[in-house]
Amino acid sequence: MFTIPDISDGKTTMIQTIGAIPKGSPNKRNAWRLLKILLSEEIQSNPNALFALFPINKTAIRQYIINDAFFTEAEMDIVDDTESYLKDFDHAIFYSPLIYTYVRDNMMPYITGKKTYEECYKKLLNTLELYKDE
Repeated sequence: MFTIPDISDGKTTMIQTIGAIPKGSPNKRNAWRLLKILLSEEIQSNPNALFALFPINKTAIRQYIINDAFFTEAEMDIVDDTESYLKDFDHAIFYSPLIYTYVRDNMMPYITGKKTYEECYKKLLNTLELYKDE
């Protein structure tokens, strides 16, 4: 759990999962109702119902933390600190899982010491060039 420092001295969080209503959806009203349910405090505060790392509904964060772990009264400062930390960001980014996979797969030989940085970086740029228009 960490926030990424950005160039403006702020903190950036990464969006890993998105939900949307397709433009051509035959029943936009029901799709909207489903999104409202998924974003509700009741669902967002329940770690067993939420299929994400952390809730995006800020009002559900505290209860999510409490529900996800067992805290004694003396440990509530941990809940306070964690809640504060999770709410403290200035920007959000959405990265493409496909690009993440390319970066990971192409740079891992450098990280593990099997290839030089230049070799891995060159292969990564080549891969990105090949797939940039897809």
